[in-house]
Amino acid sequence: MAFSIRGLLNRDITYSVSNQVLVSGLNFAVGIVAARALGVTDFGLFALILLMVSFTANMEGHLITLPMMTLTGARKQRSASYFAAITVLGLATASASALFIAMFVIVLFLTRGDVADLNLILAAGLVAFSQNIQFTTRRVLFARSKMKQAVGLDLLRLGIMILFIAYLISNDIVVDVATALYVLAVSALVSALPFLRMTLSARIPRRLPMIVLRRHWPLASWMLLMMLVSIGQEQALWIFAGLHFGDDAIGGLRSAQYLLGTTHLLIYALENFMPRIAAQEMRLDDVSGLLKYLYGQTLFVGLASLSLIIPIGLFAGPLLKLFFGSEYVPYADHTRIFACVYAVTVIRMIWLYYLRVVERTRDVFISYVISSLVAVALVVPMTSWFGLYGIPLTMLAAQTTLLAAIGVHIARHALSPNQAPLDATPRGGPA
Repeated sequence: MAFSIRGLLNRDITYSVSNQVLVSGLNFAVGIVAARALGVTDFGLFALILLMVSFTANMEGHLITLPMMTLTGARKQRSASYFAAITVLGLATASASALFIAMFVIVLFLTRGDVADLNLILAAGLVAFSQNIQFTTRRVLFARSKMKQAVGLDLLRLGIMILFIAYLISNDIVVDVATALYVLAVSALVSALPFLRMTLSARIPRRLPMIVLRRHWPLASWMLLMMLVSIGQEQALWIFAGLHFGDDAIGGLRSAQYLLGTTHLLIYALENFMPRIAAQEMRLDDVSGLLKYLYGQTLFVGLASLSLIIPIGLFAGPLLKLFFGSEYVPYADHTRIFACVYAVTVIRMIWLYYLRVVERTRDVFISYVISSLVAVALVVPMTSWFGLYGIPLTMLAAQTTLLAAIGVHIARHALSPNQAPLDATPRGGPA
């Protein structure tokens, strides 16, 4: 066990968390710099465009890189051609995302009775393409266990961004929304290019991208539906809270979520290594090996997340006052409920990998549907009984239900005499 923990710390968690700290810190810094440089109105437009870019990245991830992270560990070795095909698919979906974001900006301005500037349209499309392809490139590097290069990718982007900003400041260039988007786009694209060339140097058989896409689709289709259900549930709860309690309540609850955002580092970092290793354990020792690995990670990652969550819950009031101001202190108890929500979420994320590895992604979708139905059924009575506390309590009930539903599906599969993957797609092929 000591040897396993040392190996985990030396490679997987160390590089994954380091990379996520770098990415999250960079995003946080970009938000602050942009907010100060653009002003409230332009920053709102900037944030809205990036929000839509993030949505397209999630769609691409669920279609291409999430199945890749699982399927990579399902074989002893994946060919360089497989990862090259993944990158080609990433370039195609990034191009589609660029077109979608450009159209979004055009339609957004038309609904306001205005015409979007061509420079802004081009910048929005370019940032969608660049950031999405950099995201795909980073995940490919993690899938190939090239973790140092994955961290180096984002370090290179940080350096390019600093040089770009220094150039703007030294030449007294006025920063508008388009310029800020170009900074993000150019830094993402230029930093990804060396790693793109390395991946695309492998030979790609003509039909391989479509073969890969067909192999991914049984896993991806249900995960895409799951993502839409999850986003719909979350947005519905926030809209309900805004309508019934006002903007002040939304601001207080969001501050509680931001305070617990440190746990996102662990949640996002898990995706860089856990599905691959979980699939390897399944390949080497069948379901028993997979269960042992996930039990160990529940203990290890669970304790690591609690070391972040518990202090935030205990000192919620002082922390809210320190980071957000004294007017947020009344939301300390709401923060403690959110702390419980995030603790359940971390455990749920770990065990979700079981269903992904055995390719029971339909069960994941069904679990999310059940969770959403519980949230819809409870939000009105919860807020009637507990007021604003009803919103985080509803989220806690929904996440607990989701964890329980996933646990039931896992138990049914683990105890079943037929443990073949639900998606009966052959594992063979040139990839």
